[in-house]
Amino acid sequence: SRPLRQLFRCSQPNTYKWPADHSAILKPGADGKQILDRIATDWAHKPGWRMYDERNDPQTPGITLYAEDGTSIMVYFTIKRRLIVISGGSACFYLDHYDGLKKY
Repeated sequence: SRPLRQLFRCSQPNTYKWPADHSAILKPGADGKQILDRIATDWAHKPGWRMYDERNDPQTPGITLYAEDGTSIMVYFTIKRRLIVISGGSACFYLDHYDGLKKY
């Protein structure tokens, strides 16, 4: 995966989210559903987080984690491609004079 170099606007003026994503192809023998189960177990009761569970989806089982501050993380497994994908976004933050065309 390549790093994302763009911010997403939030609803308040001059506020943005920093997106991120990464994917990895699992080696033969690695169990993507077991990996999701372990992540769900580790994060299910973390203070300040809630989990939306879609591990029963037959094609792309996954979980989405939401923090009280607005941070979100989605982890899912594509069964056909044996690919684990982790994506998310930071909480909204203030940034004055942001120019989406400028390199930072």
